[in-house]
Amino acid sequence: QEMNESTNEQREKKQDQEEWIQEEKKMIDSLRKEVDALIKKNKVINHGVKMAKNDLEAFQLEKQKKMNELDIVVTVNLHQVQYMQNGALPSNLSSCLVFRSDGVNQLASRIKALQQEKAHQIRKFMELKRSHIHLIRGKKAMEGK
Repeated sequence: QEMNESTNEQREKKQDQEEWIQEEKKMIDSLRKEVDALIKKNKVINHGVKMAKNDLEAFQLEKQKKMNELDIVVTVNLHQVQYMQNGALPSNLSSCLVFRSDGVNQLASRIKALQQEKAHQIRKFMELKRSHIHLIRGKKAMEGK
């Protein structure tokens, strides 16, 4: 009799555990489905964000293009104009570039600096060329001996 009761208890425990396992499997499946749905939603959202970024970038480019096309009227006194063509002020100044006078000074100083650097590089090249010729003559003299 005790054996029978023990067997019944064991069967009930086994049945309880199997039910618990089935419930856990169902829970795991539902969680997997939920994760898959969330992953799909994430992909859709990421695609939407990417499209929105592309649209925004295209809009910004178009906006900048339109801004670049705007005509701006600048009032300038004659003594501020430093644009001469054949010693006289041209009749049409529409193609002129307007910037501050310190910008002109910076460009002029940069031109002078580049000219000095070019002269220095030419002198350096000539010295290296003389040195190279001297070394070649020395090598020929050594080979001749």
